[in-house]
Amino acid sequence: MAKIVAVSIQNDSKQKFLSSQFSIHTKKLYKTYSKAKKYKKKNYTKRTWKKFIKERNKAWKVLYSPESADQQCKRTEKSLKKAMKGLKKHG
Repeated sequence: MAKIVAVSIQNDSKQKFLSSQFSIHTKKLYKTYSKAKKYKKKNYTKRTWKKFIKERNKAWKVLYSPESADQQCKRTEKSLKKAMKGLKKHG
């Protein structure tokens, strides 16, 4: 749901009232999640990839849950960024 709304907000400036309904933390989490979706398993070690996937899946659940609160989005984004930075390449 957040993805659909974020795209609508970006594409239609007439829907400014929608943007006020969603927190800046939700938008930041969506942006970080979008970057995380581009990462490929083959490039990273098994151990770091496992932690990253756990955090990325958690972010997806938070983004698409209507009950998600601002603080939950903020914490989840922070955890996902940490997991992204913690990814180690093979070799």
